[in-house]
Amino acid sequence: MDVIVYNPNGTINTSNTGSVVLADISETRVTAEIDRRLALHYGYDFNATTSLSLELGWQAINYFNVISDQPSVTDLIGNGNNNNSGLPSTHYAETSNFGLQSPYARVDLNIV
Repeated sequence: MDVIVYNPNGTINTSNTGSVVLADISETRVTAEIDRRLALHYGYDFNATTSLSLELGWQAINYFNVISDQPSVTDLIGNGNNNNSGLPSTHYAETSNFGLQSPYARVDLNIV
């Protein structure tokens, strides 16, 4: 990716251009999650060992602090050892939540 530096007057500063290679970021996080459902439920027992249940409703899921919003200062200037080849690093200054909500249908057949 080419980096273009602009002068304060809006022209391109041709003496200060270069390229940046973005790293493929992968990290593991332990996050809090909450989910809720609001539904109509119908259940039918065929006999003592077999039952069928149907659900139709709305569900919402929220994962907390899982999306990195913007790089930290460390990402922009490196990790202090003058080795910027891995930019951006995996640490971000701010994170935000990720949520989904939608209607759903569920069918369960229980055989013991």
